[in-house]
Amino acid sequence: MIRTKEELLSSIPALVGEERTEADETIAFLEDISDTLDNLSGQIAEDYKTKYEESEAKYSELDKTWRKKFVDRFMKGEPEPEPDEPDEPQSTDSLFKKEERQ
Repeated sequence: MIRTKEELLSSIPALVGEERTEADETIAFLEDISDTLDNLSGQIAEDYKTKYEESEAKYSELDKTWRKKFVDRFMKGEPEPEPDEPDEPQSTDSLFKKEERQ
């Protein structure tokens, strides 16, 4: 089960016992857990930010490239290449030749 930082920290006294809640070891453990969870939260946020910025940069570059190609297509006035067409129409018989087996 996933728990919040506060839920985890509040469950510690039940584990160590109410009489040991203020012991030095328990306080140090609570501090370690709190610092670790804060650090992990910061790392996750930083990783997300970095990945977002990288994705945004890639998207912007790709968008610029496609926009330039699109504009160039109309501004340069070059005709689009026509598809290759065979000189003579082919019949289905010529497309599907049967080979004789020996």
